[in-house]
Amino acid sequence: MVAQHIVDQLARATKTGDRPAWLPRPIGFSMHQGAVTRVDNFNSVVDFAANDPSGLIIPGVRVLQACNADNPPGVGRVVWGGLIGNQFVILGQHSVPNSIVIP
Repeated sequence: MVAQHIVDQLARATKTGDRPAWLPRPIGFSMHQGAVTRVDNFNSVVDFAANDPSGLIIPGVRVLQACNADNPPGVGRVVWGGLIGNQFVILGQHSVPNSIVIP
């Protein structure tokens, strides 16, 4: 939801008519695939190794996928991460379901 001061600022800019109306920039979102390199189950965070030749590893990333004793995050698993604004989170594990195509 847009903060009230931003709405007021937009209303003032529109009312004056002598300058273009200002709109807040939307929050950016991008998805990234990578692998889990370290798991900290006590704090519910993992280290994320981006699928990038630079070898970028993002430490201490929160995991949003429902993980429990039967489905803990594991080292080496391929996961999808989301960069929302300036916050990076793991959205879930990448999985390929069994194919229904008959060769």
